[in-house]
Amino acid sequence: MSNPYPKITVVTPSYNQGQYLEQTIKSVLKQDYPNLEYIILDGGSTDQSVSIIERYDSSLTYWVSEPDGGQAEAIAKGFDMATGDIIAWLNSDDVYLPGTLQKVSEAYNANPSAEWWIGNTFMINQQNRVIVRWYARSTDLQKLLYSGMTAAQPSTFWRRDKYFEYGGLDTQMQFCFDYDLNIRFAQRTVPIYVDAFLSAFRFHPESKTSTLTDVRRRENQLLWDRYSRCKRYKWYDFLRTAYYKSLAYAWYSSRLCLDREGRKTTYIA
Repeated sequence: MSNPYPKITVVTPSYNQGQYLEQTIKSVLKQDYPNLEYIILDGGSTDQSVSIIERYDSSLTYWVSEPDGGQAEAIAKGFDMATGDIIAWLNSDDVYLPGTLQKVSEAYNANPSAEWWIGNTFMINQQNRVIVRWYARSTDLQKLLYSGMTAAQPSTFWRRDKYFEYGGLDTQMQFCFDYDLNIRFAQRTVPIYVDAFLSAFRFHPESKTSTLTDVRRRENQLLWDRYSRCKRYKWYDFLRTAYYKSLAYAWYSSRLCLDREGRKTTYIA
């Protein structure tokens, strides 16, 4: 008989995000998930982050504050420590929504052969106001290559054993290491779509999404060169890109129109 509560390991990489960190930590601990392993790896923050982490010391599996080689290295270190059946990372400015880990565990038990899971995501601003609703969609290698990420990182979960089997994170990357990991999973299997909002991803002036645009473009090109069987910018690539992006737009538009419950949420507490 399967365990109704598979162990879930959540890793939070942290560096000078004290303004948002406590909300992140609370969103994990308030899941009240009975088989949680929570690891925080702080890169030597000089703001209030360490004092915030210390307040929750008794509820954490492990934490440390010391210089590291960047976000990807910190996450990889946390995953190396992990003992969960399922692993995920939640950045120190993002939050889980209530019941997220329970929904993922139910999806895990409903399909024991599944290797990764994706769900919907609210995009929020500094004041926790919802500004965009990101509806994840079933994906495969072609969709990922031609239309980009099909689910937001904080609403993505992976089986730990498969994470290591498929090579783990590329710690040389600054931005697209989640995209790279998903491509390697998509080369082998499709994710299970959990049709619910699982997390909130925060946009703010200091976030990577706002500050590393050039790095993102460069690493996207690197991934194309790494995984595509053809050279980019040929006419059929343009056609395939247009095709897959049109499918993504149609999916998003239809969900946006039909999801009355999702539209009711305008603020993340």
